[in-house]
Amino acid sequence: MRISNATLLPIILGGLLTLSGATCFPIIEFGDDGLTEPTPPEPLTVSVRFPSASREVPQGTVVNIDWTLSNNTGSDAIASVILRDRGDLSNTILVGGQRILGGGPQRVDFDTTNFGGRRFDILIQVLAGSDFVEETAEGQITVNGLPAFEFTEPFEPVVLGADQPEQDPNSDEPPPDPTVTIRWIGSDAEGDGTVTIFGDTDLDHESGNEFEITSGSLSADAVFDQFEWDGVPADGPVEEETVFNLYAEISDGVNEDFIVEGLATITVPLPEEEEEEEVFALEITDPNMDTDFLTSEAMFTIGYTIDDPNVLIDLGVDLDDNHTNGNETLILFQEFIEKGANENSFDWDGTDKDGNVVPNGIYRTYLVVNRGSGTPQIVDAEGLLFRRANENDPLIALLDPGVDNTKDIGESITFRWRDEDPDETAVIRLTLDDDPDPDEAVETDEAEIEILPERDAAGDGVRDTFAYSVPNTLAPGTYYIFAYIDADGAAPFDHVSVAPGRLIVEDPDG
Repeated sequence: MRISNATLLPIILGGLLTLSGATCFPIIEFGDDGLTEPTPPEPLTVSVRFPSASREVPQGTVVNIDWTLSNNTGSDAIASVILRDRGDLSNTILVGGQRILGGGPQRVDFDTTNFGGRRFDILIQVLAGSDFVEETAEGQITVNGLPAFEFTEPFEPVVLGADQPEQDPNSDEPPPDPTVTIRWIGSDAEGDGTVTIFGDTDLDHESGNEFEITSGSLSADAVFDQFEWDGVPADGPVEEETVFNLYAEISDGVNEDFIVEGLATITVPLPEEEEEEEVFALEITDPNMDTDFLTSEAMFTIGYTIDDPNVLIDLGVDLDDNHTNGNETLILFQEFIEKGANENSFDWDGTDKDGNVVPNGIYRTYLVVNRGSGTPQIVDAEGLLFRRANENDPLIALLDPGVDNTKDIGESITFRWRDEDPDETAVIRLTLDDDPDPDEAVETDEAEIEILPERDAAGDGVRDTFAYSVPNTLAPGTYYIFAYIDADGAAPFDHVSVAPGRLIVEDPDG
């Protein structure tokens, strides 16, 4: 068997080693040209173990930089750890000129407190004798910058609305609601920060009485921002004067949230109750119920309100509710009511506008307003006015017919009246007469015709009306209607009233 030289050589070498008793031997390499000398090891090497992958960390995080040094130069090593900013490629020496005896694992702490908003390569540089080596970590470190925030206003205690400009008294525009300006400057290097501004009645921001005022984002560039706050907390307007503290909560989703206190307090006073503009109606406010005005009293005050001043008004009293049939009496004529005089009164002395005494009776007070154009407006008092000499005097006032009524024999006409008998003992009598003079002692023409001889004045309802059918015994002609009321049954009657309208009986023969 033939053994080639290539096969024989390892065997020989193995035998020699066995014979010599050697337990280790140098590495022998074989190349294309046969047996070659072994490759000598690198005299100086650096291996970075961490960061082995890129990562983002909050500002202030301490990052461990782990690396291993192999130094076979025979000289001490001088090492530097360098941060290379990927933004502008500037270098920051984290550790410089550190002497390392021998080799082995190394660690450097990278405190990111002052490196917010930047991304770094980690470089290890080592010099030993004439040998130099530089190694860059596989992973980059991005330091998420801590947002910046600062309140600028209010910088001293402020009271909401204290500096509110005075409203122009001639302006119809409502005054603007008072606000206070909250102003700040803020930024976040990555542009992902947010700010939420709160109000709080104490300095314990976790007590549950804090509320959000406004919120917004923080851009990469420092900018001023502001918000006009109306002083209304989230749960509604304050019910008493309240002092609020401001604070802001800053967040970017990476760094730990933090709080910035405001510079000054904001006092929100109790809102002033808005004075509701009083709306006036056109009405007679007094008398608003049935009221006596005795002849022994010097004055009776009539109260009234005007909805739109700068008008002319008339005041009158009327025996019925039709103020255009001639049964009314003016007691105040063409009184000018100027702007602002919505509430007014008139002291009536019992006479008409010309100074004539107004007869006793049951009256309705009414008000006429002339606005310069259109039909004058008329309003009535709610209550009646009893004008008489004594409190117990009975009174009567015929209301219908309010105008002349023409009737044929057999047709009906309704008489209606008001009566007032404090003692409830009086009786009522209705008559027709061909002249306007009631209760004549001596008749100079035809005597009065009694159509209702006696009716109890007590009570109301049907007793205030009487339906009369014209008999064939009533001669054609024009008749005045009288109503009498009397309490003692003896002449003269206590009070008499003449109807504003007359009964006209047609002549059947034409």
